[in-house]
Amino acid sequence: MNRARTLQVFDTELPADTVEWCPTEGWQTLLACGTYKLVEVDGKTEPGTASRVGDSNAGGTNPCSSQSRLGHVNLFHYDATLPACPLRALQQWDTAGVLDLKWQKQGSTQLPVLAVASAQGTLDLHQLVDSNVQGDCSQLKLNSSLVLDPTRLVLSLDWANPKHGSEWQRLVCSDSCGELWLIDPGVARPLVHWHAHVFEAWVAAFDAWNPHLLYSGGDDGKLCAWDPRQVERAIFTNTRHGVGVCSISSSPHQEHLLATGSYDEQVFFWDSRSLCIPLNKCEVGGGVWRLKWHPRRKGLLLAAAMHNGFHIIEHDDQADDRNSSCHVVSSYIAHESLAYGADWSWLAPVKSLPSLPPSSRCDDSSITSSEGAALSSIGQTQNFRILYESPTSTFDIELEDEPEQRETQEDTLANEAAKLHITKGPFQESESSLVATCSFYDHMLHVWCWQHD
Repeated sequence: MNRARTLQVFDTELPADTVEWCPTEGWQTLLACGTYKLVEVDGKTEPGTASRVGDSNAGGTNPCSSQSRLGHVNLFHYDATLPACPLRALQQWDTAGVLDLKWQKQGSTQLPVLAVASAQGTLDLHQLVDSNVQGDCSQLKLNSSLVLDPTRLVLSLDWANPKHGSEWQRLVCSDSCGELWLIDPGVARPLVHWHAHVFEAWVAAFDAWNPHLLYSGGDDGKLCAWDPRQVERAIFTNTRHGVGVCSISSSPHQEHLLATGSYDEQVFFWDSRSLCIPLNKCEVGGGVWRLKWHPRRKGLLLAAAMHNGFHIIEHDDQADDRNSSCHVVSSYIAHESLAYGADWSWLAPVKSLPSLPPSSRCDDSSITSSEGAALSSIGQTQNFRILYESPTSTFDIELEDEPEQRETQEDTLANEAAKLHITKGPFQESESSLVATCSFYDHMLHVWCWQHD
């Protein structure tokens, strides 16, 4: 049986759209979360009236000329010995709006590096400066900042797999004008950049097995495969999704297996050797903004489905890949707003879920607001009806009427438990994985456990 349990909820202050657990051994208790908010030039905040990125950049105009996109990067430490409030804020700093962030992948012998894609057209590299392997007092500092193009938004980034060797420590970024950038982080400079999509290039990702292969997806509905040594034309282009391709993830466990997600609310599974017809597809009921393979268990895929919560998909491949199957095995619907950021923790799995804490509110008075303290809260958010889903595009928002009486925290926890089929006792004879997810307009970060057989 598959079950989920919320462990802690944080208010990130600004709309949250990306979250990542550190994969580096010794610092896997660290969690980073990025936020993004549009502010008008007169100081009035209008998060629901942002023009589409492609329109705002028409003619090469600065996307921040009439608007300012603000953001935070938040660094947290997870302590499994604290069952009530295991997540503690370590650091927060102001930056331009954050569209994506990713830790350098496992295999590096250096301290962890966090890459941040910003709304001011920069790729920022932050390195851990505290060698405390417990991670409970770690800090990040800016190591380098590469300006790709100040008139564009850097929409996504990905690290190459370090198993190919240090010479293949590369980053790829995509931007709001449809271009891809291949970057050497050692010298913080672009090696090459090229036009890949007619509109926004929502996502770019390396193949987990081949250093000479990367993928991109754009608002033009195209899924493309590229050899960065020859970027004059794509190796392959597929328009099967039909609308914007937002997420791409190459399986770290199975060579040639690729997952893609789109505004069409479908997750497609592909054999990267033949991107003509997908192996299979799975309907998740919302535009698919993020896809993350489980770090240890083959075939498990976490999907952020924008207006339909978060889902765990199991892809079961038979001896013949053409006989593969896929289906949603569990859903997490505790968020009240657009589901954008999602990631599996690299921490070793536990055998059962911890007991439900008596209260979901955590207040660490030892952390000041300047250090980025985030008060945990639940049942204090408003409900929104979202008619269009993209953190940098037009939003039509209708605020639902306030209830006559707010739910108490006890009622909220009870309702959440009912939605997630939660029981209060510990589960037996099972294994659980730790997950972090974040949502936009309610600016919430959730940490939860998912039990699986």
